[in-house]
Amino acid sequence: MGSIWANKLRSGLTMLGIIIGVAAVILVVSIGQGGKEQLLKELEKIGSNLFVVYAMSVSNETIGPDERITLDDTQAILDQVPSVKAVAPSAYEYAEAETRKEKKQVLVIGTTDDYAEVRNVPLGQGHFFSDLDSRSARRVVVIDERLAEDLFGRTNPIGQKMMLKKVPLLVVGVVKNEE
Repeated sequence: MGSIWANKLRSGLTMLGIIIGVAAVILVVSIGQGGKEQLLKELEKIGSNLFVVYAMSVSNETIGPDERITLDDTQAILDQVPSVKAVAPSAYEYAEAETRKEKKQVLVIGTTDDYAEVRNVPLGQGHFFSDLDSRSARRVVVIDERLAEDLFGRTNPIGQKMMLKKVPLLVVGVVKNEE
């Protein structure tokens, strides 16, 4: 103690160095933990346990019908791999969506009812189509808020009809647009 009191400046600077060092370590660890938590939240939004399988040709040739993944293939995955909770086969295509008043070019995703769970789709209105809709091939559609406003204006789109590639469809749900 006598040595500490005899060298007050040196003791004060040593204590200051220790305090700054400990504070810096705590700050760096806190920033790292906060970043980790934020990253995990973002991964949960898109699905941290999600993987995507694409049927692709090794060359530039188009894929033949016998090389495509079918609904039977997806059901086989569900049946034979117990750790898989949901499978959402999807096909993407651009098409023209229209009502009596409006037409709009849109990206169409043809999929099953598991898509909402797999992709964590936030619904704003109505509901996502069901397993019964899929099995009975009901002509229903879920659209996003932007398309709903473009095609139907301020009226409620749920229960409204629209055409997609000249096929009439019933709007059953509206997905929230991410900001």
